[in-house]
Amino acid sequence: MRWANDPEIRHLFRPFASKQQAQRPATLVNTATKLAAALEAGRLWYLIELDGVLVGEVNLVMDPPYLHDRQGKTAWFGVVIGEAQARGQGLGKAAMRHIEEVAREHGALWGQIGVFEFNAPARALYENLGYREIARIPEATWWKGKRWTDIRMQKSLQAR
Repeated sequence: MRWANDPEIRHLFRPFASKQQAQRPATLVNTATKLAAALEAGRLWYLIELDGVLVGEVNLVMDPPYLHDRQGKTAWFGVVIGEAQARGQGLGKAAMRHIEEVAREHGALWGQIGVFEFNAPARALYENLGYREIARIPEATWWKGKRWTDIRMQKSLQAR
């Protein structure tokens, strides 16, 4: 809940349809309902700890309806390093490598992720891990007074 309401990072991992939605705080009931639905739909969630402190999360779901391109069994990934002191230490990279391995164990041939165009550090991380842009979804989210594009990226998980 804290990360979903943190004005410094919430726009990095949650799409907002409007300025009003972006200003509306996440509630415990709404968050719990979304989490329960995601887990029921087969999403796998892992928590990221640094020195015994929860600092982030990484998750995957197989073949969700919002994939851009279906080329066989595809895992959709999400990663959040929610605590500022944990960013820039390689945790996002390690989390992505872990979740890719979990996806392979679940039969994934491809990995896909979305990143908003203003999130240059995340884009650089995914490119460094071998993800390549496959599509752009214009006006996918609201932030700083305007609408922004969601960049979809994909990587083959078949070769290591």
